[in-house]
Amino acid sequence: MKPHSDISINRAMHLAVIHRYGEMSLEQLIDGVDALFSNPDFDDTTNIVSDLSHASLEVTGEEMREHAEYCKKILGGSSNRLAIIAPDAVDFGLSRMFEIISGAIAMNPCGRSGWVGDLIR
Repeated sequence: MKPHSDISINRAMHLAVIHRYGEMSLEQLIDGVDALFSNPDFDDTTNIVSDLSHASLEVTGEEMREHAEYCKKILGGSSNRLAIIAPDAVDFGLSRMFEIISGAIAMNPCGRSGWVGDLIR
């Protein structure tokens, strides 16, 4: 499968979902982020779910750091929250690294008071 990202935004729920497919390189990750952030329906109140269920991250730790720094620079001090769905331990670990570096940490986003849990109730 050719690596790509599909984006859907629900303005009423202030939610964007970026579905990733295939073996994602740093360039493909950044292309997806650029497409999301340039979408006219995306703003600083839009929460983000990054779904890696059908993808694998083909990046080094250094490349993930670059990606996180890039996103941090674009988002600045916005109030966007992020949840990442990762299918395996390696992608989960890289995703947590991204969240820590970018400042997009959502402590227990699916818990009782977590915003993701509110979406699926």
